Amino acid sequence: MAKYAIKLEVGLVKLGMALEAQASLPVDLLKVLNDPSALRGILLGYAEKVLALEENSRALEEKAGALDRIADAAGSFCITDAAKMLQIMPKELFAYLRSRGWIYRRPGAEHDVGYHEHLANGDLEMKLTTLVRTNGRHKVTEQVRITPKGLAKLAKVLNAQARLI
Repeated sequence: MAKYAIKLEVGLVKLGMALEAQASLPVDLLKVLNDPSALRGILLGYAEKVLALEENSRALEEKAGALDRIADAAGSFCITDAAKMLQIMPKELFAYLRSRGWIYRRPGAEHDVGYHEHLANGDLEMKLTTLVRTNGRHKVTEQVRITPKGLAKLAKVLNAQARLI
């Protein structure tokens, strides 16, 4: 008899909790839950949202694939050309690269140099060029260049920052 009383009490507690939960639902929600046409409308709305999100996901996957292809390309770009590709002013890209530890200028030097970290991981490369002066003497110059991998990385970072503004 005691076991039956305990089971009955547990059942009554569960029923009471269910009734409290149902009572706490807004009356409009209860009407919607009991109306098949309203439920159908809600489901159709969510289905449209899911389809739109799937389409956005496909578009983002295509863009990510394009960035990956760029990052895997060969060659490199001077900072001015890279700025044009990133659609920002060259002086803004120079300032960004200096402030984020990509490049620096040695005291008294005329050109920028890439930090070792970015040279080692393939974001930047240094290009040496030999020029012949009018007097016949040779001059060796070096130029920091952005690789496709670095360009893709900068595009992602700058795009993310543009969305924050």
